[in-house]
Amino acid sequence: MELQSDQKERVGRAAAGVGLDFDRLFGSFLKSPEGGLDVDLAVGASPLDLEGRSRFVSACEDIFGRPVDLVGLRPGLPPLLIREIACRSAPLWESGRGRERYAVLVDRLLAVAEDDLRAVPDSLREEAFRRVQERLRVP
Repeated sequence: MELQSDQKERVGRAAAGVGLDFDRLFGSFLKSPEGGLDVDLAVGASPLDLEGRSRFVSACEDIFGRPVDLVGLRPGLPPLLIREIACRSAPLWESGRGRERYAVLVDRLLAVAEDDLRAVPDSLREEAFRRVQERLRVP
């Protein structure tokens, strides 16, 4: 996937403007920019307030021309989402120490995610997934 350098620069300015350390692309847009319906970004820093989050998402939607889903990396995220970001994301922008901060944060989150996955038997996880799918069905 090849982004234009001006897109990366604009995202970097927007991220720095709201105090982020890094942002990373993951999901369908990373796999196929032409086919991706939205842009998934994982970000890290101090938690964004509502105004900062809104400004950053709005700027990114202007840059990419499509909706943006923002995931703040923090404890409590679903383990499979943490794995997806850790294994299949690509850096979009990093501050001076952003790469180091991302590496430390994702290492800690992966350790917690692995513990969470081991704590729940596969059969229980599958049953929970089945129930969620049933609730989400639209008649």
